[in-house]
Amino acid sequence: MLRRNISLDTLAPQGSVTKQYQNGVLSMTAGIKVGDFLHPETPALILPDRYIMPFRIDLTVNLDAVGLYLIVGRGIIPFKAGWQGRAIIDLVDGIPKPYTNMKMFDASFPLNEDTDISILYDHKLMMIQINGEPRYLSKKERYMKSPQFQEANEEGFVIKVAVEKHINATIRALSVTEYTDDEMIPLRNEAKEAEEITQKIPASADKGKETFEECIAMLPEAVQREIMQTNDHLLGMKKLKVRRSIEGTHKGCRISYNAPLFGFGYILTVSDDWASHFFWFSMHFNNKYGEFGARKCDYTEAMFRKLHEASPETAARIFDSYGDCGYCAYEGRGKCRTVYEYDGVKKATCHGKIEMNMKPQTFADMRMLFDALYEAVEV
Repeated sequence: MLRRNISLDTLAPQGSVTKQYQNGVLSMTAGIKVGDFLHPETPALILPDRYIMPFRIDLTVNLDAVGLYLIVGRGIIPFKAGWQGRAIIDLVDGIPKPYTNMKMFDASFPLNEDTDISILYDHKLMMIQINGEPRYLSKKERYMKSPQFQEANEEGFVIKVAVEKHINATIRALSVTEYTDDEMIPLRNEAKEAEEITQKIPASADKGKETFEECIAMLPEAVQREIMQTNDHLLGMKKLKVRRSIEGTHKGCRISYNAPLFGFGYILTVSDDWASHFFWFSMHFNNKYGEFGARKCDYTEAMFRKLHEASPETAARIFDSYGDCGYCAYEGRGKCRTVYEYDGVKKATCHGKIEMNMKPQTFADMRMLFDALYEAVEV
């Protein structure tokens, strides 16, 4: 067994990421969206060396909002809200699975608290633990039967830590332990017990139906209040003719606010005590609006003019929340790439999405955005 306690100041920044090392603690933030599809310049911190399987990654991290990724080889283990955002991508083939066949797990843990995450990669099993509690165990990962595995393992796997845009992460400890096959035998025996208590998150919204209040009931009280206030604020804007729909339960819930007349949507995804939300002028994928896709309406410019008049600071914060991913920002070839400009700054965005987290300030900002949109729309 070879345990490598990683000196945190040796993690190398890649892409649009900022790190600060002080008093044995590493802080990091990202300046661009990570997303579920890796790009070579994805903002991340890279661990020194390469690592041979079987190995275990141990990380102690503190987040102020949802959105952590461990990138191993060509794969991703995401710690995000919503059922579609928690797909485990294989470290050898790197291919995201269809939503009907995703490898899901309960990724949640308390925010603003030190949290221990442990990930075990073995030839015969893969396991994820959070604060010592097994959250995921599988004996049928794609890499276990991949013809490319042996070559990839001989070369060793690169490991990276990444966070979503606008999230502050603090790392207090990080280690990678490499095992021999003989040393793995006791851990495989322990995994048999863990197999009985690991839970699989549904690959889509739960079949069950819950009320709005039930869907958000597991969220922190402060976030519940912000969501309820935002809900009442948006539904109270009668001119927008917003329709609200709810899919699933609190374990995998999608609350959608759509205004077909004005072509926009506001989507809130909830998984137990985590949440995220985004706003966009929706894409339509048919020939009626364009060869690939287009928007029925797009009031973005007028909306930001109104928002700038009310609060330039809020307008700047929201504009910075546009989901500029690696493919859009670095290569300009995202399929639904949209370029917007505000105050002399241009952003290439994914689907034109404003992607927000569960910090209370973001909900207050969204309510101001709705006010600006309400003034900007044509009726």
